[in-house]
Amino acid sequence: MIIQSRILISGGVGSNVRFESDCYDVNQELQIILVDPTVSIVRMIVRAIYHFIKKGQSGFRSLSEVLNYLFLVRQSKLIKKFLGSDYTLNDILNSQRVQPKGKCIFVKLDIEGAEYDLLSDIINIKEKLTGVCIEFHDLHYQENRDKLAFFLAELKFLIVHVSVNEVCLTEGNYPSVLEISLVPSD
Repeated sequence: MIIQSRILISGGVGSNVRFESDCYDVNQELQIILVDPTVSIVRMIVRAIYHFIKKGQSGFRSLSEVLNYLFLVRQSKLIKKFLGSDYTLNDILNSQRVQPKGKCIFVKLDIEGAEYDLLSDIINIKEKLTGVCIEFHDLHYQENRDKLAFFLAELKFLIVHVSVNEVCLTEGNYPSVLEISLVPSD
């Protein structure tokens, strides 16, 4: 999916760009658009220092994330906005003057509940998508499970990976956070 992609739109990167970096390693022609107003190199460095000081934490891992980000940011475009109802995938495509032809966009979202605001955007550009990875939050609420079911039915992509997030809560029979990867059925 990544090899076929020309554009990676990644929302909610925070201080971890390992996914985006791995994608770039696979496809160095990839135009990477990072969307997250919370990205701060100072915060990443402070976090790395904290992890070096705190027993049982990996300061080297945090430092590698800082270095990874510093490399990747030169290969990408950072948009310091929250994705959701006020800033959408269509806004990104329009603001970056991206006019994709054919299947060439990969979307990765970890935007802490705002993903539900973008599901219709994803459905509207599904013929341009090579794949989608989304972390769905608050699935212990029936309303969000209904939105997810509708999205999957409308998108008609194949589910290639599902994972219960290791830090999620459960209520009844439902985990609160699922990570789902999808590809076009063709």
